[in-house]
Amino acid sequence: MQQFFQWTKHTLSQDPRLSGHVNFDGLNDSIWGGFTEAREEKIAIVWHHSHHIRNHDRTKFGILVECFEEIAEGLLSEEYGIEKPTTLEVIFLGEEVQYGKASTNLYIREV
Repeated sequence: MQQFFQWTKHTLSQDPRLSGHVNFDGLNDSIWGGFTEAREEKIAIVWHHSHHIRNHDRTKFGILVECFEEIAEGLLSEEYGIEKPTTLEVIFLGEEVQYGKASTNLYIREV
């Protein structure tokens, strides 16, 4: 999980910046803020080798999926003053990833 947070710190838009340490609350706030600043209509995250984290710690992997669901819901909500709603899609690439559509706002698919 630490490697995922380091990857996120160096790859995804953030506001405020992540420390790189495992912090799911910080992930939600930072990625949501970064994506709202990007003002894109659609954002896709392609996560290669996601099965490594899923196989190592299914609980934390589940929490991570929930984080992306919360971020996706927030990116579509006018309640938070978002000028331009954003659709978030997360694509997990790996062996035997068993996630389908997780919610109405976040699309998670196996490729």
